[in-house]
Amino acid sequence: MNNFELIDDGEKCDDINLNIYYKDNTDNKYKSCSKYNLMPNCYECEYNGIDEFTCLKCINEYVLLHEAGNVISCKAESTLIGDTKYFKKDENNYYQCDIYNKVENCDTCNSGNECLSCKDGYDIVNENKLCLSSSDIQSKKYYLDNDNNYYYLCSYSLAHCSTCDNKIKCLTCINNDYVIEINDKCIDKDLVTQNYYYLNEENNKYISCSEIVGCEKCISATECISCQKGFNFNSDNLCKKESSDSKITSAQICGIVIGCVGLGLIFAVIVLLISKKKRNNIKKLDIISTKYEENKNVGEPINGINKSSEDIVKTEEKK
Repeated sequence: MNNFELIDDGEKCDDINLNIYYKDNTDNKYKSCSKYNLMPNCYECEYNGIDEFTCLKCINEYVLLHEAGNVISCKAESTLIGDTKYFKKDENNYYQCDIYNKVENCDTCNSGNECLSCKDGYDIVNENKLCLSSSDIQSKKYYLDNDNNYYYLCSYSLAHCSTCDNKIKCLTCINNDYVIEINDKCIDKDLVTQNYYYLNEENNKYISCSEIVGCEKCISATECISCQKGFNFNSDNLCKKESSDSKITSAQICGIVIGCVGLGLIFAVIVLLISKKKRNNIKKLDIISTKYEENKNVGEPINGINKSSEDIVKTEEKK
């Protein structure tokens, strides 16, 4: 009839709900999720058109159970109720405790998905947020932070660290691409290859060349191969700081030149002013001498006062 399709190789006619049925592209036929997706008791599913099914919902009284290894199945809910090894997320989904709460090796949990106990061989720590075995602690992959009584992976505080004594002392790095330096941290091995670190044979740890005064790259504690900016090699293949008077920069040269020119101009102006003042004084003396001779001849005092020629000259010089 119209609006219906043949389902499951002609077993029935039904309207198409693509959650309950899927179209198999290999033979272009509609098939039931519960019959052909190889998951017993599945009712609704998704199909990628090739070979992968995802069950969305189980038949009545069954729920989806999510377990380790991404294993999903339809289980009778009656067998899961009250089982603390599983956490009920919603009406259709139950999860194995350690899968949903991400507490690895968690065995039982409560309705709030808080881990209650760990699997055999593991102890619950960190306020029920971590399950650790005695071998994990003995192997030193974790360290105990005494400030809050929590256990942490070594790599939590020490980058690229695999085992450690505490949050500041790494014992081994995650792989051969890293090595331990003098401060008990892992550094990239390329820094050693590029001569930014050298090996201290006394403790078999690497030390930064920058610990040597003025040194950038080195071969050992007594032999630098390049210096930091502002340092030069000395006769012992080490670096010494450049003397402040050993090198005059172009800016300093410009400053000296400008200063000299400025002083020259100031000196020239002073000389010019002195010379001008002298010329003015000479002119004044000439005028005074002329007036004196004229007054002498006519017998009249200058400005109505009889003065000697020396007094007149002194007075005019003061003016």
